[in-house]
Amino acid sequence: GGGEEGGGEFCAGIALGGRVMNDSDVSTDLKAELEALRRGGCVTYSSWADYPWKNELQTQCARVLQHLDEVVSDAETDHNPSDMLQRALCIAALAMRRLIEVRLVSDEFRAEPQTFHEISRKSGPSCSPFPSFSGGDFHRNFDLSRRITVSYQPAYVANKLLHAQVVGVLSGSSLLPNGLLVASDYQQKNSLFHFTANEFLKFCQ
Repeated sequence: GGGEEGGGEFCAGIALGGRVMNDSDVSTDLKAELEALRRGGCVTYSSWADYPWKNELQTQCARVLQHLDEVVSDAETDHNPSDMLQRALCIAALAMRRLIEVRLVSDEFRAEPQTFHEISRKSGPSCSPFPSFSGGDFHRNFDLSRRITVSYQPAYVANKLLHAQVVGVLSGSSLLPNGLLVASDYQQKNSLFHFTANEFLKFCQ
């Protein structure tokens, strides 16, 4: 048996000189060891394939954009767009991180910082959202008049999205474009990510 290319199977047998030893090749002690291995069964494994995770990322990215548009347009749907947006975002982030962690993207992509945008937390008293809520008083806590340009490696951003506590949608502002507001529980003490639909799509691609 075996897995995909690059994988294999660890079963009963002892490798020696590029071949697997049979019972006739081994001493009594080694036969006992071989029998113990047989009783332990087989462990099948394979290399990490990129297509399941790339396909999942594309699917969930499309859903993020769909539900983002539903929230912005206040569309009539048979589901709660905010709930579905949170779900799609976290699954997309999981796919991103898996692709990065198991080296299914190029080393150049992993190492090269990319441009993102953040909205800074205001100075002075603020109130963090209760853990069961995906947001709070955004206008009181964050400077929604502008966003700043920052550079991070993709793994850093994927990790923040995966651990998102704050997930909001900004719309109707005359100062900033419509977009997704996201931050992890730790990150939201200082800032939020702000993604337009096109910026999120570009990151996923």
